[in-house]
Amino acid sequence: MTLTTVAAILTITLLFIILKYFEKFNIDNFQGLTINYVTAGTCYYLYSQTSFTEFKNSAAIFFPYYLLMGFLFISVFYLTALSSQHNGVSVATVASKMPMVIPVLGAVLLYSEDLNIYKITGLLLALFSVYLTSTGDSASLKNKLSLPLLLFIGAGLVDSSIKYAQHTVTSAIGSFFSLVFFSAFIIGVLVITFRWFKNNVALNFKNIFAGIILGVSNFASLYYMIGALSEQNADSGKVFIEVNCGVILCSVFFSAVLFREKLTLRGITGVLIAVVAILILSLHV
Repeated sequence: MTLTTVAAILTITLLFIILKYFEKFNIDNFQGLTINYVTAGTCYYLYSQTSFTEFKNSAAIFFPYYLLMGFLFISVFYLTALSSQHNGVSVATVASKMPMVIPVLGAVLLYSEDLNIYKITGLLLALFSVYLTSTGDSASLKNKLSLPLLLFIGAGLVDSSIKYAQHTVTSAIGSFFSLVFFSAFIIGVLVITFRWFKNNVALNFKNIFAGIILGVSNFASLYYMIGALSEQNADSGKVFIEVNCGVILCSVFFSAVLFREKLTLRGITGVLIAVVAILILSLHV
């Protein structure tokens, strides 16, 4: 495992930790997430060195796809924040990392890829891991499962949309994802404006500051993930396994140390099954 891969694991884990701290510091989730996207979008635009002409052309060519993806991105990130705060960092991490099975199924349906026993096994294990980590020992399954399952489905749709974009956008991928981030920001602004008119919820400086921190971390996670995948002789499947397993295990560790979250035996079993599911899917997809 390279230092770049370790950095990718830590920065992705950091996103879940920051979202948990949103609750502790009474940060408005939607305001923070909205500022996050304009921050991450600006960083990504500068990093990708996209010209304004290319950016403008992409805006015309790919409308309204980036708007739909922007809506999906901010909605799923909002679910991630809620799940991190209500269910715990470790549960939110498992629920958001396991949806890799959904783009696998999407590839079978859209691109005629084979559906083999490994993919089916990985799917079933992924669902079981989300169930175990979310419910713990509680008998109240409905309240425990609703957010993680919504996050599971939403994150899977995000992964599928990214896979679709990689197949269709190709050379303009840099400007396309900048547009997605800025679209998420615009949608967030519309929601904030609506809330201001309806409930007089004003924009707060601490929410802006928290959003900037989250946005920089969001970009850093993307930067290191791209770096890990781009390193010389890097095996993308190996990097994918290392990052996803590392994020899940790190989230369990940091949630216990920072937030005193305790996993039950069912939760620990769910985490281990999640790691096994990642290994199966990554090795045989």
